[in-house]
Amino acid sequence: MNNHYEPYVRNKRDLKVPYISCQDYTNLEQAAKLIPALKQINQSDRHLADAANAHTYILRSNNDDDIHKSIKYGIWTSSKENNEKLNAKYLEAQQEGIPVYLFFSVVRSGQFVGVAKLTSGYKEESFQYWWEIKKWKGHFNVQWLYVKDVPNKHFEHLRNSDNVEVTRSRDGVCLSWETGKEMMKIFERVFRQKKHFE
Repeated sequence: MNNHYEPYVRNKRDLKVPYISCQDYTNLEQAAKLIPALKQINQSDRHLADAANAHTYILRSNNDDDIHKSIKYGIWTSSKENNEKLNAKYLEAQQEGIPVYLFFSVVRSGQFVGVAKLTSGYKEESFQYWWEIKKWKGHFNVQWLYVKDVPNKHFEHLRNSDNVEVTRSRDGVCLSWETGKEMMKIFERVFRQKKHFE
């Protein structure tokens, strides 16, 4: 999580949310003091794949900057179609008492970059510090669980609900929990092999 995107912020005093800036994002302990969400990421005692059931989706970001801001502020938004789909699934999951997990990949990166849990339904108000605010409307709250660059080669044997390799999935495609569970196990295994935040 480096901060070379920080200069793109303009008119900080006009923002209605606290702007978070850290001098050294490679120092997790220091960064976590400013960004509390980092304390919950990559916990070694998590076994999320043991869940009996869950709804799972693949989300594809156009750039790393969006991922960094999502981790910092615990929010996400997407196209109108995806937002409606995720909101409906979140409400359904609340009734069922099961989680909704999101697997994130950056377009043309050749890897998945993390897993987050959807923690709210769709909120009409747009986040005040958002990318392309005129394009993206409203937001969800998310809790990042794993942040780890995992190359596509680890997932090539898995397929999504369209019967397409998960590594070639379009934004917003859903997965069966069996497939999602396998992806979660991969993230957990890679984290145990490299117990440090990158």
